[in-house]
Amino acid sequence: MLEGFPKYQNAVTVADDGLIDVNSANCWKGFSVTGQDKGFSTIVSDNVDYENVFVGGYDYGDIQYRNHASFDCNNLLYWKTTKAFADGCSTHIESSFYENGNMVLFVLFLLYNLIPATDLI
Repeated sequence: MLEGFPKYQNAVTVADDGLIDVNSANCWKGFSVTGQDKGFSTIVSDNVDYENVFVGGYDYGDIQYRNHASFDCNNLLYWKTTKAFADGCSTHIESSFYENGNMVLFVLFLLYNLIPATDLI
């Protein structure tokens, strides 16, 4: 698991100020000592992208686009790396609409209720 992917952290609470101890030996590890995935599912929801050059990112682990509409963009969605969700069942893209542009997905994705237009490349 890449260092930038969202992860659950042990012993981090709002009462403790919510900051992560970056000096902790296990702080950035993607898996617990028992081998369990520490991924933290995150949702980008109800977002609209119109006439943008670049939509997306490079290292998106445990991140879902839900109800995303992207149209008339150079890249409707660009997604370089990801992983299977820690919860074992979430999808990367859900109930989203894409029209008039390119979708660049470099790895295997789980899609649900994707609404592609006829001019999707």
